[in-house]
Amino acid sequence: MAAAFLEPGCLTSKGQADDHYLALVQRYGDTTDASAQVKAIQNLGLQARFRTDGRIEHLIEQLQRGIPCPVGWLHKGPVSAPTGGGHWSLVIGWDPATRQLLMHDPNGEADLVNGGYVSTAIGSGQSLRYSERNWGRRWQVEGTGTGWWIEINPAFLQVAGPQ
Repeated sequence: MAAAFLEPGCLTSKGQADDHYLALVQRYGDTTDASAQVKAIQNLGLQARFRTDGRIEHLIEQLQRGIPCPVGWLHKGPVSAPTGGGHWSLVIGWDPATRQLLMHDPNGEADLVNGGYVSTAIGSGQSLRYSERNWGRRWQVEGTGTGWWIEINPAFLQVAGPQ
């Protein structure tokens, strides 16, 4: 929902904004497909590119610019050997004191240690605190600097530059 935050009103119509975004992504492909996510974000008027070089520092830099970060990670299997076809969530904050990421997860609250989900109830995936240690292993599966993320550059930043 980075687009709805950065471009207010871009997903207005009846129903929930996340349902409208999901329908838009599905016009371009599967929800786990990074290119479908990028095309949907671009369709909403934002510049976006898929990257596979993610480090926590990249996410922190984007957050400091006021830009939430879509991230692709593996949510199945134990943290020591994560598996799956991928899952997208949105990083919305960082707590340096606890080294936790604040995230919105459309599936609910993940069980980062064992895999799967603790809760999939509506609203259970909002403003979650995921540890860099456990979530990071699911995001940077191939080692440091291998996380999947979408770098977004809103139009207001392209004109004005970083604030």
